[in-house]
Amino acid sequence: MTYVNEEIPFTVEYWIKKDKTFTVSAKAWLSGDKWMWNVYAYIFDNHPLFLKPEIAKGLPLNCGCTFDEITTSLPAEGIKYNWQKIKRKLVVGSDYAHIYDDHENHPSPVYGVPVNILADAKELAEALVNSLEQESSIKLITQNKPLAE
Repeated sequence: MTYVNEEIPFTVEYWIKKDKTFTVSAKAWLSGDKWMWNVYAYIFDNHPLFLKPEIAKGLPLNCGCTFDEITTSLPAEGIKYNWQKIKRKLVVGSDYAHIYDDHENHPSPVYGVPVNILADAKELAEALVNSLEQESSIKLITQNKPLAE
C-alpha cells in the first residue's frame, strides 16, 4: 500500500499480519535521501491488550515502544445502520533510528522489508497471537473453576 502524506512526502506500508483483533505492519518513509523504518501494531478494541496499554507498550518492539496512541473512527456520515459501529484501536510502534540500528543504510522499500525489521514484525505478531491464547486459557480456567463451598 502506497500513499502520499503532506507531513511525510513518501511512505510505503507493508502489512505483515492481519487478524480480526490486530494488524502488524512495517512502514518505510523517505527522510531527505534516506529511508527510515518503523514497525506498528494496530490493536483493535476486541483484543485483550487494548484495555492494557501499559502491557502493550511492553511488547517486543525495537529498543522499546517509541510511539503509542488510541484512535477512534466512525462512518463519515455517522452511524445510520445497526451494522455500523465506532471503531477504536491502540497503536504501538518503534523506529529503527537508534545508534546501532544502522539507519544510515536502510534499503529502499522497493526491495521489500529488510530482513531484521521483518523478523521483528513477525515476533511482534507472534506475541500478539500468544497474548490472545493466554487470555483464552485464563478464561477457560476461570469458567471451569469449581465454586467455593
